[in-house]
Amino acid sequence: MRELFCLFFILLSLDTFPASQRSCSNLLSKFLKEPNHIVFEEENIKLFGSNLKYSKISSSQLKNGKLFASKLESEDSIFIGFGLDGHVYMTVGKKRYDGDLFYRSPSLRKQDTLSEGIVLKIKYQDNQIPQKITEYLEEGKIPRSLTCVQGVCNVLDDDEISAILPHKLFKKIIQQSRQSSNGKQIEVFNLGDQNFQDTYSSIFTNSTSIRLNLSFATIMSLYLIYILNDSTNEAPPL
Repeated sequence: MRELFCLFFILLSLDTFPASQRSCSNLLSKFLKEPNHIVFEEENIKLFGSNLKYSKISSSQLKNGKLFASKLESEDSIFIGFGLDGHVYMTVGKKRYDGDLFYRSPSLRKQDTLSEGIVLKIKYQDNQIPQKITEYLEEGKIPRSLTCVQGVCNVLDDDEISAILPHKLFKKIIQQSRQSSNGKQIEVFNLGDQNFQDTYSSIFTNSTSIRLNLSFATIMSLYLIYILNDSTNEAPPL
């Protein structure tokens, strides 16, 4: 109630005191429209044999564990996120793509939300690439994939970025970031209060879990094929 009274007083003062109208109007506009300022903590960690610079964004700056990619100057960029549960997703434009395991239907959301975990911001020298990816997603003909990682790679359609497991994709992109001639500029963010090493350990652990699930599914598929072939090859009764 107090906030409403203060807002009413400001609006009333704009008409009552013409001399201060411009300054008050600017103040009100700034109060209503200015986006929250994101504070980064620049840190370094030794990873894959070299120092890796990344920006840490604390949980207090997230809303329900989420952050809009637009807060990180998302224009002409794509973001690949590695969640604490090992899930890998991608945002581009105002959309978020999430693949799934075992060729289940992927999802496409109309929000560029980033989840707690590690996020890689990829800016291409060819600024048409994010627009082409956005147009591809808007067509709605998104292929299914064996894993969420493979789904992201399929959407990117980049010969230099391909993997099935989260930690493999992460390592490939980081190693590419150390090459100056690949046409990509990569920034690394750690969203949440977990330290970088713990977050990466979670990604690696979940990669192992995905590998085991894939191995189990492969063994079961081969077993079923064997059973079906064996039943069709039985000799007919005399």
